[in-house]
Amino acid sequence: MNYSLVLENELLLEYERFKQCKLPTDRKKIELLLALYKPWHIINKDQISLLEKNGLELDNDEKLRIMESGYGNLSLEDLAKITLYKIILTMKSRKGLPYVNIHGGKIENNYVATFKTGVSRQVAIDHFSLLFKNCKSIFFYDKYLKSDDLRNFMNQCNADNIKIYLTRDRYENFGGRNFGMNINIDQRYSRDYNESKTHDRYILVEYEVYSLEIILTSGMEHLISDNKDFTYIIRVIEKHKL
Repeated sequence: MNYSLVLENELLLEYERFKQCKLPTDRKKIELLLALYKPWHIINKDQISLLEKNGLELDNDEKLRIMESGYGNLSLEDLAKITLYKIILTMKSRKGLPYVNIHGGKIENNYVATFKTGVSRQVAIDHFSLLFKNCKSIFFYDKYLKSDDLRNFMNQCNADNIKIYLTRDRYENFGGRNFGMNINIDQRYSRDYNESKTHDRYILVEYEVYSLEIILTSGMEHLISDNKDFTYIIRVIEKHKL
């Protein structure tokens, strides 16, 4: 069995209380934990004893598997080394890797889709169409973005009338108002998304109370065509972080 990660003791207890419907549970703590959790976690003998002392039952087959695996005597740090992601979820803010604080940090759990060469992009188009529905505006950062690719992309997403913001060079390259779509020169995001600071391609989708940052690992032409691989990653950005 492949294990994904390790839970520090306090989070392990909270997770098992939640899983076994044992009250009380800390709702906020569970929400933060599940936002980063990847099944399944591995535990050691000390954690088995901790669960039992707190009246939390462990599946007998799982308990036996741990006892016979040779992993039962390992520390949490050594357990993390044999997991897929090599991390320990924690609530303590002053610990570095392999510990990852559930209250926030650089390591996140985001939605990702990858399409290999020759694989249809229709799922991606359908997803973008849903993301663009009811948004206020969309900002594109891609210094190599071509006007035909943008036009085709927005058309396939049924989003021709949405207000679009571009960097000044792309706006002027596309012919400004003569482009025929609702494109505008960006005055807000370009300070953070520009050639001197940015390598990847980005789409920022703005709604009333939050924004989404979509990271594209290659140009939009590879979303329209399947002759190269294409991956996108979606992150939620809070308003006050923009």
